[in-house]
Amino acid sequence: MQQLADQLDSLREGTLKDNRLVLKGLDGVAVDFNLDPGRKILYHDQKHEIAEPYIHYKSIEELTLNRKVVYVNLREAYLPISLDYPTTCSWKHTPILNLLQAFESMKIEWESSEFYGKLQDLLASVQMTSIVRKTIAFSCGDLIRDSKVYDRGIFQHLILLAIWKWFSTRVEGQIATQCYAQDPIYSDQGKEVLAGVGVTVLNDPKAFLETDESSVVMSFCSNAPIKQIITDISRPAIIIWDKVERSETHYLCADSVSSRVADMLSKEYLEMEFPYHKHIGKVSMYVRIEG
Repeated sequence: MQQLADQLDSLREGTLKDNRLVLKGLDGVAVDFNLDPGRKILYHDQKHEIAEPYIHYKSIEELTLNRKVVYVNLREAYLPISLDYPTTCSWKHTPILNLLQAFESMKIEWESSEFYGKLQDLLASVQMTSIVRKTIAFSCGDLIRDSKVYDRGIFQHLILLAIWKWFSTRVEGQIATQCYAQDPIYSDQGKEVLAGVGVTVLNDPKAFLETDESSVVMSFCSNAPIKQIITDISRPAIIIWDKVERSETHYLCADSVSSRVADMLSKEYLEMEFPYHKHIGKVSMYVRIEG
C-alpha cells in the first residue's frame, strides 16, 4: 500500500515514469496501469467530471465469488487493489456561500442534542490505558452534494471532531493528537472547511497507512471494504463502524464482514452500543481488550 501511495504521489507531481503505475497481484504477477495525470473529461450532462484515477479495493468476496468469465477482468483477477478512472463520477459541485458558517451552525445545534449527550456519556465510560493519538475517518462523504449542504456528511464529521476533541484533552505532554479523514469524493470546498476546523484530508490510501494501535477508526456504511482492510493492517485502540453480526451468508457487499473481521472483533474487542441516528444507522463501538 505504501508503494501504491508513493506511485500516486509521483503521478500527481508529474514524475511517474511514462505515467505507468505497477501493482502486484496475489499470484505475484505485476500488472501495469497507464494513466494520464492531466486527464479531465466533462460528461455531456455538464454535471459529471473525471479528474483523477481512483483506487478500487476488492473484498475477499469479490475476489473469490464464482462468476461467469464474461464478467471477470482476467488481467486484474488476482489484484486485491486495482486502479482506474471512474465510469460514474463525482458531481461537479457549485461552490456554496458560507459553507463554513452552515457547518458551525449545525455544530452548535448538534452539541445541544440528545445524540451528543449520549456520545459524551459513552466516551466517558470507556476504560483503557492506551493513549489515543489519532482519530481517523473513512468514507464519511463530502459536506456538499448536488450543490447543496449535505447534512449526513456534516453529521458524520461532527462525530469525528467530537471524538478527536475528547481524546485530545486526555493526552498528557506536548504530543499533539491528529485528526484525519479520507474519501475520494471530497470537493475542494469541503476540504477547505474541514481544514479550517482541524481535519487533515489525506489522499487515498494514506489514511490506511496512518492507522495504528494508537488510533480511533470510524466508518459508516462505506462503499469500500474498510473492515477487511483494517483487520489486515492494524489493531486500532477503538473501532466505530456498522454493527457486525456473524453470518453464514456471504454476499457481494462493498464493506462486507469476512470471518476474519468477525473473529477479530469477537476475540480482541469489547463491543459497546453506539447511539443511533438516521445519518449513521446501526453502529457499534469496539474497544480493544488490553492485557
